[in-house]
Amino acid sequence: MKKVVLLVLTCLGFLTVPVWAEEGIRQERVQFQQGRDSASLKGRIKGDETVDYQLGARAGQTMAVTLKSSNRFTYFNILPPGDDTAIFVGSTSGNHFSGTLPTNGDYTVRVYLMRNAARRNETANYSLNIHIGGGQHASRATTGGGDFADGDAGGPDFWEVTGVPGGDTLNMRAGPSAREPVVGDLGNGAIVRNLGCKTASGQRWCQVAMRDEPSRRGWVAGRYLRESSYQQGGHTGGVPEVAPRPSGEVEVRMPSGCVALYDNRGSLITRGSSCSPSDRRRADDAATSYFREQGLGGGVSHEGGGEPPQIFAGANGEGEVVFKNDCVVYYDRSGRRKDALPKCHRSQLMQADQAMAAYRREQGL
Repeated sequence: MKKVVLLVLTCLGFLTVPVWAEEGIRQERVQFQQGRDSASLKGRIKGDETVDYQLGARAGQTMAVTLKSSNRFTYFNILPPGDDTAIFVGSTSGNHFSGTLPTNGDYTVRVYLMRNAARRNETANYSLNIHIGGGQHASRATTGGGDFADGDAGGPDFWEVTGVPGGDTLNMRAGPSAREPVVGDLGNGAIVRNLGCKTASGQRWCQVAMRDEPSRRGWVAGRYLRESSYQQGGHTGGVPEVAPRPSGEVEVRMPSGCVALYDNRGSLITRGSSCSPSDRRRADDAATSYFREQGLGGGVSHEGGGEPPQIFAGANGEGEVVFKNDCVVYYDRSGRRKDALPKCHRSQLMQADQAMAAYRREQGL
């Protein structure tokens, strides 16, 4: 039996057409009235109820979404056209999104309660504000040109990674799809070789190779690439930048684009796959010097640490990976990560993915 979601719609520049999708999910079609570029709505969800707000937009337009709720475990994800892999996950990135849209089509803003609150059958009253702006650059994703990776052919010899949110990295995948396995990651400023771009599932993907290791290659989202002025044989030296975070973690950024992250005890959490052996040594040395100068201990621990996570499988085929610090990572029936608590570090997300993959192999899944 379908669950009922009580929605109170505030008509401020939009119309909605309700449609039932799969069990527990209600779809609302948002259509902006002529002359309007924003919409506000209010709703209520309970337990595992989910609401998908769908609206059409063009490549190059900007979207801004803000969610306010009476329940702190209410979040939203944004799904691109034709793909159920979120380009924004609220539980790890917060309840405000602002960005340039990569392709034409229908985008989905999915509002939901985190698993812990849903299991307690909690209720959330929320307001959602959606703004679509711009449009003058809407043809960029299909016409090419400019300094960005928005054309299929040609382009520079080298790309530079840019626009990745702070503290995050750009996934390099085995093929031109967000569903392909991750084979590496790149930080802002990383320089990669351009092996050509193509459009797949409505999104621009570019095949790249590591600058110093051409045999290491993969596919990345083209919207995070722009032309690099790097010249083959150019100088890649420079002083590492040490950037402490309010949490106590320390980020070391190398001139080459390599980024390494250390916890407040000096243990390595993660580093980008673009880091060369020389980058790794220099980043570790820079972090060691910083911790010693701050009187926080000796050298950097290269092994990380921590107890292995626990894996819990539900009768419905979904699973959870739970860490000692109460980080919980959620997986769907196919073993794909679909959510995580905000306290989870990126290194824990990667470790959880590996643990779940190993578990599924052992179970013959």
